[in-house]
Amino acid sequence: MNLTLDEALKKGVEAHAAGQIQEANRFYLSILKAQPKHPDANHNMGALCMDVGKVQEALPFFKAAVTATPSAVKFWLDYIDALIKLDRTFDANAAFKQAKNNGAKGEAFDQFETIFSGRGISEVNPQDPPSNELQPIINLFTQRRLEQALSATSQMLERFPKSSALYNIAGASNAGLMQFDAALVSYKHVLRIQPNNAEVYYNIGSVLQSLGDPEAAIDSYKKALKIKPDYADAYNNIGVLLNDKNDPEAAIESYKQALMIQPDNVGAKSNLLALLTSYTPQKTYPNLIMTVNEAIQKIDMKDNASNIIISDRQAAKLFDKASGNISSYGLELSTGLSQAYRKSSVDLNCKRHMSIFKKHGVIPEFCFGCYKVQVNPRSIIELIKLYFVFDQLELNKNNSRKCMVELRPNIAGFYKGYIFCSGLKQANQISAHVNEVLEKRIGSGLSSTVKRGCSEYPISFPDYKEINNLGAQLMNYNKDWKVIEEDYDKKTPMHAKKNKRPSIAGLNLNDTLIIRNWIDYAKGIGDPSADLINQTPIINKRIYERAKARLDRFIFSS
Repeated sequence: MNLTLDEALKKGVEAHAAGQIQEANRFYLSILKAQPKHPDANHNMGALCMDVGKVQEALPFFKAAVTATPSAVKFWLDYIDALIKLDRTFDANAAFKQAKNNGAKGEAFDQFETIFSGRGISEVNPQDPPSNELQPIINLFTQRRLEQALSATSQMLERFPKSSALYNIAGASNAGLMQFDAALVSYKHVLRIQPNNAEVYYNIGSVLQSLGDPEAAIDSYKKALKIKPDYADAYNNIGVLLNDKNDPEAAIESYKQALMIQPDNVGAKSNLLALLTSYTPQKTYPNLIMTVNEAIQKIDMKDNASNIIISDRQAAKLFDKASGNISSYGLELSTGLSQAYRKSSVDLNCKRHMSIFKKHGVIPEFCFGCYKVQVNPRSIIELIKLYFVFDQLELNKNNSRKCMVELRPNIAGFYKGYIFCSGLKQANQISAHVNEVLEKRIGSGLSSTVKRGCSEYPISFPDYKEINNLGAQLMNYNKDWKVIEEDYDKKTPMHAKKNKRPSIAGLNLNDTLIIRNWIDYAKGIGDPSADLINQTPIINKRIYERAKARLDRFIFSS
């Protein structure tokens, strides 16, 4: 039976997951014979080698994968991990820097960054343990076995009490476990040994930022910049804090500093674009990104604001106009974001609530009063139409809303739109209104439903998702959890922001880049309506691959 490369890859992944090593090896090698530079087949062959303990043999496959797709964070993580397992620390450090230059980011990658790029092992300190004793601890850390890394570090510090590398790992491990006070103590030990370590000042700034102390965090980032003036990430983080303090002009300047130093700094570029969606600068900045954003903002979406259905052609044409502005200026821009928001002035503080759930396994009290109106578009073209509808939707409280593609591995579905509500009564009222608008503007049977809180909660608490419109809910807040929340807030305060600037209505550059990602996602899941939109090449390979991977677990039907 002749298989396409995609079909062979899928069968190889299935065999790999089932532990059928020889069968998976046969499929991967057949792909590489036809296409030697195939990134996924190379990466999966490397993973297969790692699974059977052949770490050295995995390296050329991982190397080929990152060479073919240098933006794939997972490929870099596995390549670096293999180098570390072979005690090739300096090669791993070099690979890390190369990955960073290609825009690699994410929580797992941040853990590597704490060790590499001068934040620990690259600094020479005669008081550090010998490499053969230090490396196993580094391995525990990079494998995210943080509690074990912390325990091993504590034992080793009894023999090497002046080791900056050990205190660095202790600080990073504590930070990863959200034990921020302990992380600060460890990092301050490093500064006593290495007072001019810019990376440690940066790490302290990150911890203080997590603790909700923006002034102290900015001060620490500035100390890092005094030692290392070309520290683009420090400028980026200062920009984030300044924006949180409602000083967008200063935030823009800080992002610009980061981009002057490192034009491909993904964080600064994404943050600048996101800021432009909710704020119009009072000053004129000679910045091409702003010029393109202003051109896109001038596109009139209200031509379609009547009571007639938005046609597929109209939706595609509006996006084509926006995307065409990017191409006409010759810009090669992208974003890692997949959710397009229209935010109100009310901060729901969702980061705090989800952090409590992930750390302690309890649902915060606030979330028991949180409901959402959910719409499930059936195609990419319907998702784009919903984006236009949500942008123009008038609600009494101007509720925050978003359109998105589903990337969470444990959550079903593909295309989604949410409107966040404070109470069941409000949610039901908005749902009824939204259904009327959807019938007039999108038609074809698309409607909304009312859901409760975040989709992750019912996985642990199935009764939470049940909604009773006639009385008390099946699941209510457990008052014993109050002490957990209070303790969390003392250690990790994340206060809701007051008087947030609501999002500006209309198309903008950031949302256009997000819609590009949606189209790549649509191609990954095999949505035929993606062919209606003028976007031939895959722009975001990572989104495309994550979409394809969802088909292993969920069935898409348009």
